[in-house]
Amino acid sequence: MSTLSVGDLQGLAVNSNVVTVPTGHTLNAVDGLQIGGVGVGEWNTWTPTVPNASWGAIVNGTITGLYAQVNDVIHYHIDYTFGSSDSVNNGWGLTPPVDVSTTVSAHGGCYLNDTSTGNAYLGVCSVSETDRIRPVFGDYGAFGVLTSTFPITWATGDRIRMWGTVRVA
Repeated sequence: MSTLSVGDLQGLAVNSNVVTVPTGHTLNAVDGLQIGGVGVGEWNTWTPTVPNASWGAIVNGTITGLYAQVNDVIHYHIDYTFGSSDSVNNGWGLTPPVDVSTTVSAHGGCYLNDTSTGNAYLGVCSVSETDRIRPVFGDYGAFGVLTSTFPITWATGDRIRMWGTVRVA
C-alpha cells in the first residue's frame, strides 16, 4: 500500500481530522484508509471483556466483537456464547472497543437466547460508564440489567448478541 499526502489529492484539505472535498468533487471509499491505526469505516475486531470482576467473568465462553469507526462514531456488534465456567452478576456489561460517551444512554439493541427453554428476549443496550455497554431487558414494565437469574438463569450455550452505535468519549 502506498501512502498519499494531502498534496497528492488536489483540492483535498485535512484539518482536525475533518476531510474537506472541493465543491463539485466526490471522495470515494479508499481501501486501507486509516486514522490512528483503525480502518475508517471498515469492520475491525476486538475482544470485549467484563471490566469489573464483581459483575461476572468470561472464562471459557466464546466472544467476538466487531466495530467500524467513522469520525467519532462507533458501530459495534458483539456475539457471546456462555461457557460452563462463566458468570453473570448484577451490573454485567462488556467493554466497548474504545471509551465511549455517556451522553446518550440507550443506543442499541440486544437479543438473548435461553437454549434450555428456547425462549428469546429482546432488549436495549445502554452506556452508563465510558467503559461498559450493558444490556437491559424488561418484562411488562419491570426493566433491569442482567443478573445470574434475570431475565434467564444462565447456562452453557446461552447466547447474547448486542449491537448499536455510540460516540467516542
